[in-house]
Amino acid sequence: MVLLPGIDGTGLLFAEFTTALSDAIKPFVIAHLLQQALDYAQLESYVRERLPVDERLMLLGESFSPPKAIAIAANPPHNLVAAILCCSFAKNPRLAPLG
Repeated sequence: MVLLPGIDGTGLLFAEFTTALSDAIKPFVIAHLLQQALDYAQLESYVRERLPVDERLMLLGESFSPPKAIAIAANPPHNLVAAILCCSFAKNPRLAPLG
């Protein structure tokens, strides 16, 4: 299971979740590059380059990451079996800028 972290980018918030997973599920966190700003297309490419290719793949996108999981699922690698959206949104929930 590939875990795509929220806006914190680290994956540290997955600690309790990964401890509770069955031994049959190997978690793999793809952390964000916090030192540079990337748009969603660049983040999708970054994630795709790091996906496992030799085993069944489940993506879990949390908070900020589901748009990346959705984009990958829309043009899936051969081994993708599930995309899970957690505590998030599929598109920007704010209709207009505040101000």
